[in-house]
Amino acid sequence: MPIALVFSFVLMLIKILLLSLIGVSLLTTGHAQVAIPSSHPTPDSIALILGQWNGSFEGASSGKFELTLRQDSGSQQLSGQIVVMLSDGDRYSTKLKKAVFTNNQLVASYSEPDDGSNVTLTGQLAGSVLKGNWAVSDGQATGTWQAIHPIR
Repeated sequence: MPIALVFSFVLMLIKILLLSLIGVSLLTTGHAQVAIPSSHPTPDSIALILGQWNGSFEGASSGKFELTLRQDSGSQQLSGQIVVMLSDGDRYSTKLKKAVFTNNQLVASYSEPDDGSNVTLTGQLAGSVLKGNWAVSDGQATGTWQAIHPIR
């Protein structure tokens, strides 16, 4: 076997070995780490919205509200209540029928005590502010709302 052919074969083996070592090195240094986002809320993210929120709403009707969110220790489900103070002086308090917090978005709903209309709040969390839209189930009334979390 000619020496040039053997030399060429050895060089090729050295290159393959070096490329393999570089690849292993990149994988073990952490430079290629990928984070996979979770669609499930973590306990830490849920903790961001628990407690009392003070807010206001505008649109087909306007006023102020206090939204209180809790997490059931057994089921880990959100629950709560809302106290609505309309700008005309009327006031009511009711429990939330639904409250879900995923990917920094809150969706909550309740029934108005007077006529049973379903009201849905959707909002995005940014820092200590929740901000979004509200709508009555029949589509006759819509608007915007925002709330702050005064105590963290």
